[in-house]
Amino acid sequence: MFDFMEIPVDYRDAVSYRRAFLDAYEPNVDSLLPPGLADSLYRTAHWENGPHHFEGAVTMLTEFMTEFCWSSSRLEGCPFTLAETDALLRLSHALQTDADGRSEASRIVVNHKHALEFLAYHGYTRKASPALLLQLQGLLMADLLPPSRCGRIRDIAVSVTGTSYKPNDIPALLEEMFQQIATKAAAIRNPVEAAFFLWIHIAYLQAFADGNKRTGRVAANLPLLSGHCAPLSFAGAEKRDYVVAMLGVYERNDVSVAVDLFEWLYRRSMQRYVWMLG
Repeated sequence: MFDFMEIPVDYRDAVSYRRAFLDAYEPNVDSLLPPGLADSLYRTAHWENGPHHFEGAVTMLTEFMTEFCWSSSRLEGCPFTLAETDALLRLSHALQTDADGRSEASRIVVNHKHALEFLAYHGYTRKASPALLLQLQGLLMADLLPPSRCGRIRDIAVSVTGTSYKPNDIPALLEEMFQQIATKAAAIRNPVEAAFFLWIHIAYLQAFADGNKRTGRVAANLPLLSGHCAPLSFAGAEKRDYVVAMLGVYERNDVSVAVDLFEWLYRRSMQRYVWMLG
């Protein structure tokens, strides 16, 4: 754990967005993951045929969606168990809509499903692009934010609770860096490195009024699915461990804890889903 985590937030040095963290990254030359680890994870996670060309694809996507919706929503504070999440996602569209109207937690879970369905059935053949990433955020935040804040780069100031990090609030810079994130992610040849890159940089830039971290988690699966790799469900992630990993990025641009967490989560996810690919 980072030593600075023991220092109260009010006593930590305030830090702003460092664009050099992204500017200096050259796809396929630099790597946020240790290159040996990225290659090892790719060799283990990769299969030859696409996600719609193997026996068990529908089963895998259904189980993965349930597990991802549960784990990602849990990181956002949703109280549902895995069984309750599964029951909610099995409801008819009308009943899901009724549940959404009664509970913000239900809306968060169902929005995750909509974003994943879009990614799995429409976006998996495409590389990262600003339009695709904006669409994912719009699906994730539908009816949780005003329509003017969904699928758009923010034009308001935001803060990140529990950290001395202050995201940049200049819309033109947010647009520029967001474009750069998508362009560089699309150029990365190793899908696992691309997944880690999107997860880290979308959360770090905070380009949206809300939903930045969950957008990063969904977007991480884009290069994995398009690169014929096992998906990443984030199941098993404890909120404190996740917060520590993000704080290292926010305050120090240090990805070491995030690397350890990502490796553990992805190896766990691979064990659950790769066996279905035979």
